[in-house]
Amino acid sequence: MSQHLSHGGLVPSIALRRLAVASSLIALLAAPSAAAAKAGPVIKSFPVALAWSLAQQGLDPAGSNDFNCKPTAKHPRPVVLLHGTYANKYNSFAALGPAIKRQGYCVFAVDYGKGMIKGVNGATAIRKSSREIAPFIEKVLVNTGASQVDIVGYSQGGLVARSYMLYDGGSNPQHPELNKVHSLVGLAVPNHGTDLNGATKEIKRYNFTPLYRIIAGDAAADLFDFSGFMKELNVDPGSETVPGVSYTMIASRADEISQPYTRAFLTAGPGATVKNITLSEGCYQDGSDHFNIGYSPRATAHVLKALDPAFGGRIPCTWQAPFL
Repeated sequence: MSQHLSHGGLVPSIALRRLAVASSLIALLAAPSAAAAKAGPVIKSFPVALAWSLAQQGLDPAGSNDFNCKPTAKHPRPVVLLHGTYANKYNSFAALGPAIKRQGYCVFAVDYGKGMIKGVNGATAIRKSSREIAPFIEKVLVNTGASQVDIVGYSQGGLVARSYMLYDGGSNPQHPELNKVHSLVGLAVPNHGTDLNGATKEIKRYNFTPLYRIIAGDAAADLFDFSGFMKELNVDPGSETVPGVSYTMIASRADEISQPYTRAFLTAGPGATVKNITLSEGCYQDGSDHFNIGYSPRATAHVLKALDPAFGGRIPCTWQAPFL
């Protein structure tokens, strides 16, 4: 504890931040539910954004889904945000979406894979979800006049983007210049599946996958490291990418869902580029976990740098606790 106190008084900061988050949650959940506004507020804490998204359905991240937006010469490609499993466009991007918008991008976000509970999406089979997002991306391209988009995918969102490029018209391997996706930036994406801290070995051993699909949904089972979807997506290292696309994968050592965290990393195949980033490298204070990596200022800066290599902002190193 003395070590933590010697680094900027982190223990008092943790207590104050937790108190602030708890107060916000109590105030929001105690308030009467109102009709959903089109855009939610900018929120820099995952638990608070989660509460907002469940209390007010269908919120867009602030600044997103303006279909009158026209890309600029500096940022010629619109950015499409794809949320994670059991999540939605707002609670995955309540902070990151507005941060991208402030840099002058046209930003779009979509809910996909709707589950049985309102506001809980990313529940259906990933191949089905990638087919679902295809017309949304086409609408973005038509309305903005752009020829390509950049995608920022959180968790399952990165896999949906990869599936879209491979199977649903997002890329053209023979003519990469005709790709509909220029770059994919991933946050905590289980690109090679998760072992759920060793649990998938037992699930496979006792053939619990069908029961798991019934209980948890198809998307969750697709994330297993031994799933048919994962085997098809990663036949060999050369198949992990498509020609002409730039990939940046950002992972955290504290990720408790995408395990082990290094499975987020990709190997570049012919004609593609890959940059793999460990968030805490050079910044031990950033302990972002799977849920709040999109709320890390450090991760946000890495995303902006991936979208625009000329981004002039520094990559900050700030304290970030798991889940908050």
